[in-house]
Amino acid sequence: MVEKRSLHRIKPIWVALRPKVVMLEPFLDGDEEIPALPPGMWLGRVIWDYDPAREQGAAAKAWICQSTDYDFKDLHYKARNQTRKAEKEGGGVVRKNWNEIWEHVSSLVEKTFVRQGRDSARSFLGYLERLRALDESAWNGAVELWVAEKSGRIGALIIGLKYRGTYHILHQLSDTDELSWCPNNLATFHVTRHAMQDLRCNRVNYGVDGLDEGKLDGLATFKTRMGFELLPCREAFIGKPGVIPALKLGAVVSEGLLRMFPKLSKMDSLRMLRGLGKRI
Repeated sequence: MVEKRSLHRIKPIWVALRPKVVMLEPFLDGDEEIPALPPGMWLGRVIWDYDPAREQGAAAKAWICQSTDYDFKDLHYKARNQTRKAEKEGGGVVRKNWNEIWEHVSSLVEKTFVRQGRDSARSFLGYLERLRALDESAWNGAVELWVAEKSGRIGALIIGLKYRGTYHILHQLSDTDELSWCPNNLATFHVTRHAMQDLRCNRVNYGVDGLDEGKLDGLATFKTRMGFELLPCREAFIGKPGVIPALKLGAVVSEGLLRMFPKLSKMDSLRMLRGLGKRI
């Protein structure tokens, strides 16, 4: 049975992503008004959820699933086989609360970021702390925490919530040592089906892009196999005076550094700055 608190209507709020940078969570729906940047913040990222009726303003792409009867038939045959494997090996998906999962979050973040070649695990953990505080203080527990586990071991964690007609998979983390029994497939299948069938959402949003210029192609393949398509959405960056021009200049410098020193591509800050220059 779905808890009533997960169905509460929530309001998008700025969440500090890293020092001086915030993101509006969850994605906006339609033409909602953007709140002013919080004091002390320099840059804010805003994303509008995919709307097939909207023909203009598409400046990014998001992974969207729109199958209201989401089931095994929606999965690529490899995803079906891997999901069944997880079930046959004793894997299950259960909902937890922040207190139950928090002691495992740091390890899941670290292992996920190492596997993806990213270096900002500590910063991201701070963001999750702020997201937890926001959920407990303003959203009344609307955030859902789903774990795929086997014999008491957590293989994957999905952090999601429903906003209007869309279910947002905000983040997915996993334990590299547990991937042999395919917990990511099991968790994604269960949560997407839960969103479509239990919460009656008309789409599930897995987040913007994910390709990272070739760095995360495996993640893109995984999302495609799980029934998600890369569809247009709107994205905007709002900055204090002078911030956006400075970022564009920094993006040019980052591009030069990454070309001269390819090994620096492991640095999230440089890759993200280069990417920002192409998007803002």
